Amino acid sequence: MAFVDWEAGSYALVQWCCKVILHVFFREVDVVGLERIPLYGPVIFVGNHSNQFVDGAMLIGKMPRDVSFLVAAKSFHRPVIGMLCKGAGCIPVKRPQDLTFKGKGKLILTPGDKTVKGEETAFRLDFKPGDKVSPMKPDGKTSGPSVTIADVLSDTEAQISDTVPEDYQPPEGGAQFKVLPKVDQADVYDAVNDHLRAGGCIGIFPEGGSHDRTTLLPLKPGVAIMALSSISEGAEGVTIVPVGINYFEAHRFRSQAIIEIGMPIQPEDSLVERYQNDQERRDAVNELLAIVDKSLRRVILTAGDYEEQKCIRLSVSLYKPDRTKLPRESMFVMSQMFSTLWEKCRESPDIDSLRGKLKLYGAKLKAYGVSDNQVWRLRVSLFSSITALLYRVLILLLSVTLGAPLMVLWGPIWMICWRQSSLHQAKALKESKVKIRATDVLASYKILVALVMVPLFNLIYSLIFGFIYFDNWHERLLTVIVGMAVLPSAYYASLRQMEKVIPLIRTIRTLFGSVLRSVNLWRDQEREIAFTRMELQITVRDVIQRLGPSVSDTWLEQLNQVVPKVVVDADSKRLHSRKEAFVPKRARTAYDNRQEIL
Repeated sequence: MAFVDWEAGSYALVQWCCKVILHVFFREVDVVGLERIPLYGPVIFVGNHSNQFVDGAMLIGKMPRDVSFLVAAKSFHRPVIGMLCKGAGCIPVKRPQDLTFKGKGKLILTPGDKTVKGEETAFRLDFKPGDKVSPMKPDGKTSGPSVTIADVLSDTEAQISDTVPEDYQPPEGGAQFKVLPKVDQADVYDAVNDHLRAGGCIGIFPEGGSHDRTTLLPLKPGVAIMALSSISEGAEGVTIVPVGINYFEAHRFRSQAIIEIGMPIQPEDSLVERYQNDQERRDAVNELLAIVDKSLRRVILTAGDYEEQKCIRLSVSLYKPDRTKLPRESMFVMSQMFSTLWEKCRESPDIDSLRGKLKLYGAKLKAYGVSDNQVWRLRVSLFSSITALLYRVLILLLSVTLGAPLMVLWGPIWMICWRQSSLHQAKALKESKVKIRATDVLASYKILVALVMVPLFNLIYSLIFGFIYFDNWHERLLTVIVGMAVLPSAYYASLRQMEKVIPLIRTIRTLFGSVLRSVNLWRDQEREIAFTRMELQITVRDVIQRLGPSVSDTWLEQLNQVVPKVVVDADSKRLHSRKEAFVPKRARTAYDNRQEIL
């Protein structure tokens, strides 16, 4: 009797599901640096966490190794995600924030004191040494410092590890409080050590929960402890591989993503020896964690905030010559380099001035309803504009003709997915301290709701069709089987056509503006945007050339390997020679000191 490896089979099924989900939801997912992943031996994949469950699907679907993720234990109880976690062999982790509960009575914190007191409390029942306690408002949000319980003296008094901050202003009569229990993760570390000793792969997102910030959150030390403890327990050749998962509008359907694999890290023997020494253990963990943090930052795009992120992306778009289509990997490298420059030179007057100009330009684009990569169309000739306009109108009509009929079927599913994900976004934002807009949960819940709604609606549609057109139960059953199999592909084909509609409408609007600009010489709106972009292109390139050497001696040389300086200089000369033709009419007198004669 042949032996069946059910674990490998379930993982292969989950991996196939992840690949299908990624193929449908994203337009493109590029992976850079696959050659850096060891194909044999114990590996810990370390990734940033900016798109909740989708991040795990990315690694399962795109990595050449079977990855067992450390996943919050509460996710195992979710209807769909729990089944996928079990099938992928994930390891459940109990997180303190998932076990948080409201304590009985009211907590009294006195500034400068090393004890906490309570009114009508049950500290012996609610507290144990190591638990964290913090006062909270009636809506559940924290309203004061978090303190760690050292010892429980009675039901109304407990000692804490540190003194209550002097600047804390306690409410009169005490406050409601919540308790974050201390969790013993010994079983988790044992499971990880066993897996790594067997030569397996572990996946972990050391930031903890997912978030939508533009930079990394402080890393939890678990990844360093796992690596060092597993080596101490006999795992040979443990390698940490940083994985940067970078999204372009992660929450949008048919968006794009790029995964960059960083240089693998093998902990040095000296670190392992220090970890085995109780007095040096914490220093060894912190040192390895700093190495992991630095390596992970090299494979992701970071920015100070959303506004800075927009400015960086706009700078990259403006720096390269018009209509130059660079490979996605090259665009990603440029974005990383520009991100580094903005971080190093954030206080520079040049960057401050450029930031203001980019914001103003972005506001003009938003008001006109056009993206930066479409502005060049405002400068093309009248004949080219008309030709391109007619062609895109034809493509638009064709896409609508092919895609719109099935919208009646998948439209309700789309609306339910959008509605449910928006509700969960609001809930996640209310419960989180680190999320800014909670856009990191949108894609995950659109996908999870769709995984339930698509089969349900297909069954309903198939039953309705079968009962209307057939009287025989066998024919009705066959209709249901065919409908369940065929409708998802039909939805996908329709969506692929309809996804072209919005970009086509924007392009048509831009081309129509170009035609109006050519016909009506006094129409300034298109001229102003085109002229502003041309001036900004020159400004961005000048700033980059001035500030580049302050980042490093080889920074400009590395940039020129992505986009040769001779190509950029040639395009800048073209812009200098042509921009006068696009000066808005109302500004022309100030520009060239000549009078317009009617």
